Amino acid sequence: MEGRPAAPVAATRVDGGTELHYGLLARQLLEWLGGQEGCVVETGRRVTALRRDEEAWRVRMTDVATGERMTHRARFVFVGAGGGSLPLLQSTGLPEAAGLGGFPIGGQWLVCDDPAIVSRHVAKVYGATPPSSPSLGAPHLDLRRLDGRPQLLFGPFASWTTRFLKQTGRWTDLPWSLRPDNVGTLLRTAVRNRPLVRYLIAEGLQRMERRMDALRLFYPRARTADWRLVEAGIRVQTLKPSDRGTVSFGTEVFAARDRSLAALLGASPGASVSVNIALQTIRTCLPHLLGSGEARARMSKMIPMYDVDLAQPAQAGLYERCAREADGVLGLTRGDR
Repeated sequence: MEGRPAAPVAATRVDGGTELHYGLLARQLLEWLGGQEGCVVETGRRVTALRRDEEAWRVRMTDVATGERMTHRARFVFVGAGGGSLPLLQSTGLPEAAGLGGFPIGGQWLVCDDPAIVSRHVAKVYGATPPSSPSLGAPHLDLRRLDGRPQLLFGPFASWTTRFLKQTGRWTDLPWSLRPDNVGTLLRTAVRNRPLVRYLIAEGLQRMERRMDALRLFYPRARTADWRLVEAGIRVQTLKPSDRGTVSFGTEVFAARDRSLAALLGASPGASVSVNIALQTIRTCLPHLLGSGEARARMSKMIPMYDVDLAQPAQAGLYERCAREADGVLGLTRGDR
């Protein structure tokens, strides 16, 4: 608040909370899966194409370290490859994937590592999205713990890119994704979303001081010398012919008509909705797995609120009990939650 002119201030405060390390949780789940009978976890492989034969999918892949090529066969495939999902879907030849396109949007953040500054901002502060900007996310100033040390992040700032993946993407990703059936989809989207195109160009060309001016709306005494600009991930917006040029900033599960393949598409498939994504995939493509009483009992053990409508007043007790159990596991008290 230092350096801010004297004026009325409105703020909402939420006491306490917790951060989850989703990367660590994912590794623990994979380690558990790898120890189950009939399950193998392979890493360091890049899937390059999916081809369908009469009985199964042929999954073509390359060993990243050796360059060795190999093929696996699977009756069901789930594609959760982030920006790489669209090229894999296009390789399937599925008619329901025809016309799908992707538009990559890069992200940038200002980062402060100075402990003297970081220690004074124990909060997550959001601002209002400017009315002149598309809804890519409200600007916010976050305290995060990255690689074991606290840091401040401010953003996001958008940037335009032609790569679909941050680490292994190529500038040719967008041009190579163009097909006769999806060119019209991309052109309609560009025409209908001219403000978005102008916004991305302006964001990508702005100087460091312009970004610092945005930060100073949150932190008036911020000094440029204390902050650095870093490249974040890449969101590939899914464009569909049925959307008629509308860009939807959401996440959805794509499923083949024969239910032999599912793919996660969208702007930002957050880890916080991963359980819902898994349930939606199972219900759509593998409903027989939930058909027995034993299966439903196992789901209820993992998810106590499974198949329960918590909006019903009669379920208030179940909600309170589950909330208390979660607080205990996370080490939170009622005043912290």
